[in-house]
Amino acid sequence: MQINSVIKNLAILASGTALAQVINFCFVPVITRLYGPDAYGMMGGFMAIVNILIPISALSYPIAIVLPKHDMLANRIASLSVLIGVFWAVVLLVLIIINNIFDFSIAKYPLWYILLLPLVTIFLPFQQIGQQWLIRKREYKSIAKISFFQAIVINILRTSGGLIFASAKTLVIMTALGVVFQAGQFYYRSIKTGIKFDWRRLSRARVMDTSRIFYDFPIYRTPQVLVNAISQSLPVFILGFFFGTTVVGYYVLAQTLLTAPVTLLSTSISNIFYPSIVARISNNMNVRNYLLKAIGSLFTISCIIYVPLIFLATKLFEFAFGATWIQAGEFAEWMAIYCIFWLSARPAMDTIPPLKIQKYFLIYEIISFAARGSSLALGYYFYKSPIACIALYSLVNGLSYASLIFFVAKRAGNNDKKTI
Repeated sequence: MQINSVIKNLAILASGTALAQVINFCFVPVITRLYGPDAYGMMGGFMAIVNILIPISALSYPIAIVLPKHDMLANRIASLSVLIGVFWAVVLLVLIIINNIFDFSIAKYPLWYILLLPLVTIFLPFQQIGQQWLIRKREYKSIAKISFFQAIVINILRTSGGLIFASAKTLVIMTALGVVFQAGQFYYRSIKTGIKFDWRRLSRARVMDTSRIFYDFPIYRTPQVLVNAISQSLPVFILGFFFGTTVVGYYVLAQTLLTAPVTLLSTSISNIFYPSIVARISNNMNVRNYLLKAIGSLFTISCIIYVPLIFLATKLFEFAFGATWIQAGEFAEWMAIYCIFWLSARPAMDTIPPLKIQKYFLIYEIISFAARGSSLALGYYFYKSPIACIALYSLVNGLSYASLIFFVAKRAGNNDKKTI
C-alpha cells in the first residue's frame, strides 16, 4: 500500500470517527441533564458487561476474516462466528432462567436489565464480522459512514427517550438498541460488499476445519482481549460495589470524554498502519526507530490534549454539565494522566503480533489486571474515597502503559539486531 493511499484511507477513517465524536460531544450536555449520574452509572455497568462479552461472543474468530487469500474461507469464518454467538446467547438465557427460577441472586440488577444481555450477544458477532469484512475489502468509507450514522442514531434514541421518560431503564434500553443498530449497519454493508452466509454448504466438518485452522484466536487472542476488557471495566464494577451507581456515573462520563481522542486516533492508526509494521518486519527493515518515532509523535499529541485537563477538568465539567457533575471532573483530572500513556502506547500494541510476543503480552495483561484491581481496592481500604481509588488506578495504569512501551521497544531492538 503506497503512502498516499495510506494517508487517504487514514483520513477517511479519522473523519468518520471524528464526526461521530463531535456528535457525541454535542449531545453529552443534553443527556447528562436529562438522566443524571445514577442512570449514567446503570448504562456504564451495562456497557462494561457488553465489552466483556465482545471477545467471548465469537471467540475472536472475526479478527481472522482479514487473513485468508480467498473469500470462501473468510465466509466460513463469518458463519462460524455467528454460530458461536448464537450458542453463547442461548447459554446466557438458560443461566438467567435458572437463576430466576431458583433465585440464586447472583446479580442485584433487575430482570429486564439482565435479559438485554443475551439479546445483545446475538448481534455482537455481526458487528465484529461486518467491521472485519469491510477492512478486508478496504471499504473505509463504509466504516466511516457507519461511525457517523451510529452516533446520530444512538444519541437521538437517548435524547428522545429522555424527553419522553427519563430513567435508567430508558437510557440502558436505548443504548442496547444502539448496539443492535450498529450491528445491523455492519451486516448490511458487508452483505453489499460480497460476504455470504451459505448455511446449506456449511457442514459440521467444514466448521471444525475452519475452527482448527484459526485455533490460535480463541486460545491466545480471546484470553488477552478478555483480560483487557475486564481490566478496563474494573473501575465500573469496583466503584459500583463500594460506592454505588451514582459514582459509576461520574466515572463513565469522565471516561467517555477522555477516551474519545484515544478512540479517534488509535483505531484509525491501527487499521491503516498495522500492515506497514508487518511489512517492515517481513522485509527485515528497521522496526525500533520507526516504532519510537510513532510513539514520540503520539506522546506529543497526547500531552497537547491531556495536560490542560489535568489542571482544568473540574472547572470545565462544571461549566459544561452543571454542578451535579463536578466529581466527574475531579476523576478526569487524574484519568488524563494515564490517557497520555495509553494513546502513546498504541503503536507498541500494534507491533506485538508481528514480533510474535503475544505470550508476553498476555502475561503483561494479567499483571496489569492484578495491579489495577489492587490499586482500586487499596484506595477504598485506606481512604474510603472514590477520588483516591481513581487517583491510584490512574497512576498504576499510566505506569503499566509506560512499561509496555519500554518492553516492546526493547524487543523491537532485539529483532533489528537479528536482521543485521
